[in-house]
Amino acid sequence: MLTITESDLVRELAIKWEEVGLQVVKELVVPIIDNIYYDNYLEGRDSVRIDLAAYDPHNDKIIFVEAENGLYLPHPQIYLPFCNELYVLCPEDNSSFRDEQVEWSKKEGIGIIEMSEEKNIST
Repeated sequence: MLTITESDLVRELAIKWEEVGLQVVKELVVPIIDNIYYDNYLEGRDSVRIDLAAYDPHNDKIIFVEAENGLYLPHPQIYLPFCNELYVLCPEDNSSFRDEQVEWSKKEGIGIIEMSEEKNIST
């Protein structure tokens, strides 16, 4: 598995998306508004930080990306009510639990974006 920091992953994806005309914001902080949406993960928090947010003007979609050091999908589904598309961004992963994580993410409506050592991106 490729070793790369979350900030490097985000930076590389942001560059690629900007090249195709998406408007991107790294580390978008969104305040939590009481009574709008509740999740146990959000309890006691004033805001959430989204690693990469993008607006796709070609398709009029808001996209959120949660960067992880591996293919772990612990909590990104909390962002689903606030975007049109949600992805986990991680290094290319061929671990034994990959298939399980891919199936779970499909069921939850979360896409997976993987980056290879050559900085190629696949979904």
